[in-house]
Order: sequence, then C-alpha cells, then structure tokens
Amino acid sequence: YLEPIDRKASILEIACGAGQFAEMLFDCGFQNYMGFDYAEEGIALAKKNNPEQKDRFFVADAFQTELLQQKYDLVICFEALEHIQKDLELLHRVLPGTRMLLSVPNFNDPYHVRYFQNEDEVRNRYEKVIRISCISKSMLNDVNCLYYIWGEKL
Repeated sequence: YLEPIDRKASILEIACGAGQFAEMLFDCGFQNYMGFDYAEEGIALAKKNNPEQKDRFFVADAFQTELLQQKYDLVICFEALEHIQKDLELLHRVLPGTRMLLSVPNFNDPYHVRYFQNEDEVRNRYEKVIRISCISKSMLNDVNCLYYIWGEKL
C-alpha cells in the first residue's frame, strides 16, 4: 500500500503506540509523519525509539485532538479500532477525501469490543465512512488474521 506513495506525503497515525510503524516509515524515507496516542508511556517509548523524530509524537485523545481536523495525504490506524466503542465516530473526525489505511482483527480478546469473522463483516461496518478500495488479509498464525482496509474517507 505504501510503495506508490510519495515520500513527501503527509501522514498521521492514530494510536501510534511505541512508534514501531513510524520507525519503519522513517527508514523508508517518509519524513512528513505525525503520530499520537492517548498513552503517555507509549509516546515516551516512541520518542525514545525515534530520537531524531521525537517532535513528531504527541499524547492526545482521538476524540478531542485538533490533529484530526488538519489535512493529511494518509491517515493510518492499526490495532486500535477493535478497542474503541465509538470507532465510526472516530473515523468521522477524519477529513473527507483523505486516504486511509486501517487494520482490524478476526479474533476475540478480552480487550476487544469487536472483531470480524470475514471481509464482508469488515466491509459492512466501515463502508459507511470509507470508500473501500481493497480489503486484504494478513495471517498471524493458522487461525488469526488482521484485515487491512485501504480506502478514502467519505
């Protein structure tokens, strides 16, 4: 998904955690990145793991931050929507026309408020907010997978 994207593209990552994905982006030449997470300890690790880019990480609440009211070429949200009751409300905060790359699981967990048994369930939930171009499946083991959703915010 990221291969054809201009390395100067503006990217916002929702729930960036300890910044591992950001580190991969920086290693691939992406420099116009910002990430936020509500967990202070996650952001502290993100800054530690990416010392030259530490000013690109912020502690913020996704339902209150002004970061989502700015224009980005791409908004990423991995491993977070399944933990949020108001996932659609969160996605509504992203500006229309923004490209999005999201992930959701097919497995239950005590910390998940939802999971998806197949691509149709993913499509049915998120097509209300995203013009979905593609859903792909990445296997974690013999049973569990993540669905990656690529699309544009409606």
